[in-house]
Amino acid sequence: MASSQSQHRSVFVGNIPYDATEEQLIQICEEVGPVVSFRLVIDRETGKPKGYGFCEYKDEETALSARRNLQGYEINGRQLRVDFAENDKNADRNREQGRGGPGMVTNVDPQKQFGGPAVSDLSFHQPLGESVAAAAATVMAGALGAAQTASTSNQIGLQS
Repeated sequence: MASSQSQHRSVFVGNIPYDATEEQLIQICEEVGPVVSFRLVIDRETGKPKGYGFCEYKDEETALSARRNLQGYEINGRQLRVDFAENDKNADRNREQGRGGPGMVTNVDPQKQFGGPAVSDLSFHQPLGESVAAAAATVMAGALGAAQTASTSNQIGLQS
């Protein structure tokens, strides 16, 4: 139960300007109530902030107040996005892997994903055979009526 309680005491703070300091963000978060901890997420490769962080408050009520009152708060020309942290310890890892988190397949060719024909499959672009065209003409006969179908069949070179 303790982990779910700390989850509700932590808020995700997104859309943070890259030039904002951790101290500035703590000051903003403290306008709502006492901050237990604040963690600005840093890119390991570049050493620069990623534009989001996590703020932990002493209780769920303060976190709820932060979510209500800091949402849209403007800092250096950007409006903060504030919501409850999904699961503070895993949220950073999930975000790095993409929106879906672990287990989600990314960068899959949509043709392969849905089982459709590959674009390079030349048979997909071949003209229909005569038997298929005749079957289509029969279907059209029922839909359009015999008079129109007879003239259509003659136009496409099919013999009745």
